[in-house]
Amino acid sequence: MPEGGDGNPTLRQSYLRTVGLQILANLHVPSNPGKDAITYATLTPRLSKEAASPSSLQNFHVYRVAAADFDMVWAFGYESKAICGIVSHFGPQAGRITTALRDDLFAHRSLARHPMLLGLLAHCHIAPQIENWLNIHAGRVVEAARDSGFHHDLDIAERRRVIDTELGERSAIVSGVAANIATNRYCWEGLYGLAKFIVQECDRLGQSQVHDGGDQWLRSNAYITQHANCCVLSALALREEAGSWQKKADIQIQGLFNLIAQRDQNQSIGIASTSKSIAEESKKDSTSMKALAVVTICCLPGTFISSLFAIPFFQWDADSGNGVVNQRIWVYWAFALPLTGLILSLFLIWDRHMTKQAPIAKTKN
Repeated sequence: MPEGGDGNPTLRQSYLRTVGLQILANLHVPSNPGKDAITYATLTPRLSKEAASPSSLQNFHVYRVAAADFDMVWAFGYESKAICGIVSHFGPQAGRITTALRDDLFAHRSLARHPMLLGLLAHCHIAPQIENWLNIHAGRVVEAARDSGFHHDLDIAERRRVIDTELGERSAIVSGVAANIATNRYCWEGLYGLAKFIVQECDRLGQSQVHDGGDQWLRSNAYITQHANCCVLSALALREEAGSWQKKADIQIQGLFNLIAQRDQNQSIGIASTSKSIAEESKKDSTSMKALAVVTICCLPGTFISSLFAIPFFQWDADSGNGVVNQRIWVYWAFALPLTGLILSLFLIWDRHMTKQAPIAKTKN
């Protein structure tokens, strides 16, 4: 990190060595990056004794900005006007972020004496990553809206086609997207606070006696304040946009749940219709069985009487000119017809009784 100021070089080197150890004591990886996605702080001003000048005390202010993939702490010495910063980076983008910060520092060499330059550059490097993250999840919300048929520019034919997609998996995806967008909105809250913090520190430093009051410092302070104010407005707008996408994702989740409930209801209606068809077919089978039973009732009594009395219907040894039908056949009909009528009547009475009892039994159940 650059060092600025017009102090004694020996004093400045001693300051950098002493303050560097103090900075390392404050530099740590965020314990919960998902919760503390963007943190910022101005730590308590410190007093350290400089080795080059045992009788002097060096007053310095320590700042810290932490994100999900890097942690930066820097200090500004009121006496030496020097700035010392240490960056701890981690994650797949760590090297790229550090290189970009270093390039930006060299590109803004004229502003290197201002203590809040590092905070502004950290904000400018964090914000595009958070915005890109928001755009990715916003695209997933739009994709889910198209897949589920809730998107406003789909025609009716396409809407009916996409409603048949797998809704359970889609609802799980949108739920995860909604959670990530909520975290993204929390990140914009942090960036908004960081930008406000930079503006407040610029105002405080401008009113204090820590600078030489030269035109160069005043221009640097005005430049950083102006850009920090722009960052405040940008973070505020993107925070509201993230909130809007979160509400859209919540509406999408509710719509998917409604579609799932509608699909389940349609399946239940289909099952009920199938059950009704099965019941109707069973009723037809029952009618057929009753017809078979009636035919059996009509035939069995006569068969029983014939078997019981062993009455032969025909005389196979009748003489020529005599009838072949047995003359006692009337006995068969005298018993068979009344018995058949009796059994059939009893069956009909029993069937009618059971038909009347069925609704009563159903009501009791």
